[in-house]
Amino acid sequence: NSKQLKWESKAGSSFTISDCDDSVDPIATSGTRMILHLKEDAAEYVDALKIQDMLNRYSEFIEFPISLWKEKTEYKKVPDVEANKDLDEGEEPKMKTVPETSSSFEKINTQKPIWLRSPREVEEKEYNEFYKGTFRGAFDEPMKYSHFVLEGQVECKSVLFIPGQLPFDLSKDMFDDNARNIRLYVKRVFINDKFEGLMPRWLKFVRGVVDSDDLPLNVSREILQRSKVLTIINKRLVRKSMDMIRAIAKDEDEGQYVTFWNNFGKYLKVGMIEDDRNKEDIQPLLRFFSSKSGEEYVSLDQYIERMPEEQKAIYYVTGESRENAAMSPVLEKLNSRGYEVLFACEPLDEIMFESLRNYKDKDVVDAAKESAKMDDDDTDEAKKAKEVASTNLKATMEYLETLLTGKI
Repeated sequence: NSKQLKWESKAGSSFTISDCDDSVDPIATSGTRMILHLKEDAAEYVDALKIQDMLNRYSEFIEFPISLWKEKTEYKKVPDVEANKDLDEGEEPKMKTVPETSSSFEKINTQKPIWLRSPREVEEKEYNEFYKGTFRGAFDEPMKYSHFVLEGQVECKSVLFIPGQLPFDLSKDMFDDNARNIRLYVKRVFINDKFEGLMPRWLKFVRGVVDSDDLPLNVSREILQRSKVLTIINKRLVRKSMDMIRAIAKDEDEGQYVTFWNNFGKYLKVGMIEDDRNKEDIQPLLRFFSSKSGEEYVSLDQYIERMPEEQKAIYYVTGESRENAAMSPVLEKLNSRGYEVLFACEPLDEIMFESLRNYKDKDVVDAAKESAKMDDDDTDEAKKAKEVASTNLKATMEYLETLLTGKI
């Protein structure tokens, strides 16, 4: 028989608490009744579809049930009285379809927050269903997922996914501002999916959810940007993303990484250019076509494994296409020495190679530039060979100089 209290506020920073008078209907059991008074320009928020959309967006993982009073129309077949007036005996009565409207509560938050469960309890099928249900427009199955808990200085739970194919919203613009990849929750309440600091942009293709209890529910972009929590979460998300990519690269089915590279290789190249902290971890994951690889990709490790002993550098050549790069004049000299040459055929490649200056103590050299001298050009043997050639061809050179004087 405790007394009933009334809390009132006009959406400002102040509120009042007072005893309820007789005009307020008493609450039969324990609980809270909330009454919202909408402004005149907010009529859209009484529409059931609008409310359902907001609940699905912000509260789909709240643990207690949320139900919405909805009107539902069903169509039933009933005898057509007018059409059956002159019905002959034994004739089958004619039917008509009529709408029947009813109202009832419908539970909205049917999705389970999968990240709150132990990874050992969740089956692969459940991860796939969660991925498709959480990220709108995701009709593929994820290539890889990572479910983990961050404990210690910062606590959060997360599930990350590498899509099976390039998300549609990234197919036209690889850094589309409207693409939603990481959804931030605080205590299961959706906060935002556009906090840029959660992931570096070169991992924009990775999708996932992050749920932290260390942030306030009213967290803003400015608060998050200044928070140490963001830096710690960012490092862990990048590390887990790299672990997933490495796992795909090590898969016995080599076609898995070929598919990954065809879809997302350009993002790793951007990572090489923009992320100095993780650049060394990205390098072994890079793939290239080369003068010896044919239709298959080659990694930097594979390139080094098959280098001749006398080769001291990793060579690459640029071109508008593989065919164009393969016809580069510089290849003739390199091929004669048995050297393999990587092809840089995409717009990002040349900038990326400038960031990739060396790998495992091997300089990475643009074979087409003057600075890209062959390893044996300055040896005593090379100098002696030049001197011999110059002596042997001296008469020929003098004849050509006389013959072409004034013509070229």
